[in-house]
Amino acid sequence: MLQAGCEAFKEIVKHDIKQFLEWHDGNGKSALEVSLIIIDRLLRPGIAEGSALEVGGLAAEIVEKVFHVSKTYSRPDIN
Repeated sequence: MLQAGCEAFKEIVKHDIKQFLEWHDGNGKSALEVSLIIIDRLLRPGIAEGSALEVGGLAAEIVEKVFHVSKTYSRPDIN
């Protein structure tokens, strides 16, 4: 189940990072913050190694997309 969830989440991040970054939960936490909290919990000692591999791939996808978006929006306009 974790593998399927991570794959689905990676697809959301791959195909609609803008919506992912704009989403907030009922307490005002961003999708990025909620995702990092979940990833942190799934990478703690005592969690199966296979789970860590799945979650690591998800974390890498999030970091890559967020980095790409931040580079795109922080680049000054060239005249």
